[in-house]
Amino acid sequence: NAESCLGLSTLAQAAGLLGDTLCRETAHAIIEDAYLHHFDRATGRHRAGHDRLQNYGSFLDAIRIYHQRLGTTEFLADAQRSARQLMSLQHRDGNFYNHHNIYNNVIHPVKSLFDWGQHLRAHGQTADADEIFASVEKAYRAMARFGDDTQTEGSDHFEDGMTACSGYQIASLWPH
Repeated sequence: NAESCLGLSTLAQAAGLLGDTLCRETAHAIIEDAYLHHFDRATGRHRAGHDRLQNYGSFLDAIRIYHQRLGTTEFLADAQRSARQLMSLQHRDGNFYNHHNIYNNVIHPVKSLFDWGQHLRAHGQTADADEIFASVEKAYRAMARFGDDTQTEGSDHFEDGMTACSGYQIASLWPH
């Protein structure tokens, strides 16, 4: 699940910073294990928690960090299939929902997709990056349309974490 990905991100960062073989091998083994037990490698779909947005976003973040810190693109195509699964959860109105609540900014699926799209573009995967950015644009436009009327976490206003994520997403959109 998403919470497990936080450890993977830290391991990949440690492997890159320290040049540590054990951290690198462990991070690699965790990704392999994720594809063996949690994600369908052929489709990228999370087996037990497909509707749980953070399972995708956090995993994409961890794979991106793994690539950046270890100078590899291993698992790039696999992770892109998971990105497509995340995008499949986007509703026609541009929003990502958890149950009936808009979750664009909580557990930041849009931020994860944006960062993943930039990562793909940096690795020459322009068509895949364009697909990601089309999804991100729909979400940004929905955020602009809905304003702070998102009812996330049961409240009808932006909460602290949502505000920070929203600010990051809007700031990221600014150059585009």
